[in-house]
Amino acid sequence: MSHATSIVEIENLRVSYKVREGKKIAIDNVTLSITKGETLAVLGESGSGKTTLGLAILKLVKVDEGKIYFKGNDITNLKEKEMREIRKLMQLVPQDPYSSMNPKLRIKDIVGEPLLANPDHVIDKIRNSLEQVGLDPSITERYPYELSGGQRQRVLIARALISNPEFIVLDEPTSNLDVSIQAQILNLLLDLQIQKNLTYLFITHNISVAKYMADRIAILYHGKLVEIGKSKNVIMKPLHPYTTKLIEAVPLNGYKANIREFEISEIDDSKNQSKGCSYFSRCPFAKDICKVKEPQLITIDNDHMVACHLYT
Repeated sequence: MSHATSIVEIENLRVSYKVREGKKIAIDNVTLSITKGETLAVLGESGSGKTTLGLAILKLVKVDEGKIYFKGNDITNLKEKEMREIRKLMQLVPQDPYSSMNPKLRIKDIVGEPLLANPDHVIDKIRNSLEQVGLDPSITERYPYELSGGQRQRVLIARALISNPEFIVLDEPTSNLDVSIQAQILNLLLDLQIQKNLTYLFITHNISVAKYMADRIAILYHGKLVEIGKSKNVIMKPLHPYTTKLIEAVPLNGYKANIREFEISEIDDSKNQSKGCSYFSRCPFAKDICKVKEPQLITIDNDHMVACHLYT
């Protein structure tokens, strides 16, 4: 991997959680890079590891193995004190605008939270940040319950912007909003990206949103990266059988392409295999080698990569 053009890189990243039965692997040996100024959408069902991947890049969950690079610097083992300055440049817009805010705090306190360590001119910065996302600065004294869902989502975006970040993880930023409000938020994010040269990791279960927002799409299955490429190529010419199944299962008109409920049993019922392809038991094209040897990502055409023995 070249550090020259990438703002974020991860190498062989592995994250697990303790569960009653022992340990559940959430991210399994994922390697990818994100170029400055682009949007990489991470697509997959509930339980595929999308959110964990974003949190791991931001160092908000513990990483078992692998490396995380930000602007060419290895931040994998940095302590929280060492991360403070870097965190200003890496922000998160969480999924739920209703549960992501402390209901007892005023909007000015929520938006200004990233600046607590540097309080100079905070109120001016808060007002400016609210204006950038299309909100009237007069709402600073209000509480979250006084705002609509779309307004709350804009507040979360304003909070992410206030520290002048370069990289933002957007975790399902429109999933709890009406379709008309979704479009407004997506267009706002695109405008802000152009104005500020922002880089996005866009986590979604919505194929149409991924197509609309992203330069590239990465497909996660059981915490494994099974396909990645330019958005048009992944959607119009999917390579992995799982990607094909996802796309064929939903319409691509409007914002109806929602895979949240698509065969959730695949994530819940399948057990992580110690060897072989994790999609083996579900794949209609499975071969003997798929059961015993894990496929590696290979480039097929024009930076379109897939982990599948059909192409080896």
